[in-house]
This record gives sequence, C-alpha cells and structure tokens, in this order.
Amino acid sequence: AKPLLEPGQTVAEAFTRQARSCVDQVRANEAAVLDGRDPEGVHQMRVGLRRLRALVTVYKSVFAAEPYRYLRTELRWLQQQLGPAREWDVFRAETLAPLRNRLPSEDSLELLETEADGLQREGYEQARTAVTDPRTAELLLRLELWLAEGGWRASSVPGQDDQGDQPVEPFARATLAKR
Repeated sequence: AKPLLEPGQTVAEAFTRQARSCVDQVRANEAAVLDGRDPEGVHQMRVGLRRLRALVTVYKSVFAAEPYRYLRTELRWLQQQLGPAREWDVFRAETLAPLRNRLPSEDSLELLETEADGLQREGYEQARTAVTDPRTAELLLRLELWLAEGGWRASSVPGQDDQGDQPVEPFARATLAKR
C-alpha cells in the first residue's frame, strides 16, 4: 500500500513512512527475484527501488550529506543490477512473442529466441547475485537503521540545517509546485 501524507505529520515522519513502504516493497520481492520464475518479482523490486530513489531526491534538503550520497549510489547500483533481467523480460513479452505470433513460420526467430533465453538467464543470474550480495544486505540494514534512529537526517549532523521537524504540508506544496 502506498502511504499517504497525513495532516500534522512532519517532513521527517512523511519521508520515514514513505521510505518504509518502499523498503517493504523491495523486501517483499526478494524471494521472487531469487526464484526467477515470475518476472513480476524483478519488476516490483525495481519499482520499489525507483520509488525510494525518487524519495531520496525529493527529500534531499532534509538529508545529512553522507547518507544522501550513500543511498543515491547504492540504490542506483542495485537497480542497475536488476535492469538486464527486466529488459529481457520485456523484450521477450512485448517484442519477441508478438513477432512469433505474427511470423510463426519464420525460422530465424528460433535463433533469436535461443539467444534471448540465454541473455535473460544471465540477467536473472546477475539479479540473484546482487540480491544475495553483502552490499545489498548492508544497504538495506543501514537504511533500516537510519529510518529507525533518524540517522539519515541533517539534524543528526551538528551545524547542518534541518527541515525535518517542520510540517509536511508546506514542504509537499513547495515540492509539487517546483516539479
């Protein structure tokens, strides 16, 4: 479920609630990525990562510099590791399958399907490797810790300005107007 902003929430509370939803979406799809039989697992994990990357960008002004840099780098890395599996899923479903239906007797499509199968398997192997990589475990654990303790916030760094305790309504209005 996508979390809604509530009246009276602070900027930090809104980010935390939304980020937890994204982390839940990523975690909920780990098993499907590892299993590799349901393309929706890779797709939904990437959606969760993309949502989280967008949140980090939107809330940049509330972030401490180090957590911001770390999350931008690591979330991008993980999303890229899942990319080939998703791209081959889409190619096979949206390009190759319609071609096969339209040209059922075209022999050259068999070779193309064989190549696509191999590349899709490689993409899924890369995705499985990334999901089980200690780098991913560290990313998710650090993120969970930051969300629980507030260590992602600029207020955790002495002398750094923090908007996190301000009401979310003006922040949301300004963000929507800007974008």
